[in-house]
Amino acid sequence: MPVINVKLPGPTFTPEQKMQLVPALTDAFVDVLGEQVRPFTFVIIEETSQNEFGIAGRPMPDPAWLISDEYKAIYQKAEQTIQDYLDQQGQGS
Repeated sequence: MPVINVKLPGPTFTPEQKMQLVPALTDAFVDVLGEQVRPFTFVIIEETSQNEFGIAGRPMPDPAWLISDEYKAIYQKAEQTIQDYLDQQGQGS
């Protein structure tokens, strides 16, 4: 039984938006795996409260940090690491 588990920072999305995700995610899954999985596909949408998640090792929410030079440097380092790997594989841009 396929389970699609979506975790959203909350409260951010309306109940209507979350319910629109259920058929859309199910359809996307069925597009890949075939119609036979539709009756067995579960979609679980969970909201994670503020201060119960983090990014790049930093507790959130901290929107100012996400646009800081420190975060940009972390992000750019990750991009470079991925690019270096792709270059080594002959798949670089």
